[in-house]
Amino acid sequence: MHQALPEDPERLRANQADLLAGEPAIRDEMARLEAVRDVCRGVAARLEQVVAAGERNVAELRRKGDPEVDELVCSTTIVYNQ
Repeated sequence: MHQALPEDPERLRANQADLLAGEPAIRDEMARLEAVRDVCRGVAARLEQVVAAGERNVAELRRKGDPEVDELVCSTTIVYNQ
């Protein structure tokens, strides 16, 4: 058997006040989260650029191959390099 109980008007007013006060807080939090999201997207884009540049550098170094040993060892004078 379903019996309808009258709602307490004071409790309903308190709930309404909480709901009305909560909306601006939710909007403010949403704005902050959107700002954080935008910063994260900017950082992610920059990170992608840096990683892509690093990958291009690695590919270029692999394309060039290993240097000759004589190119790696350098002395302090021309005479010693001979």
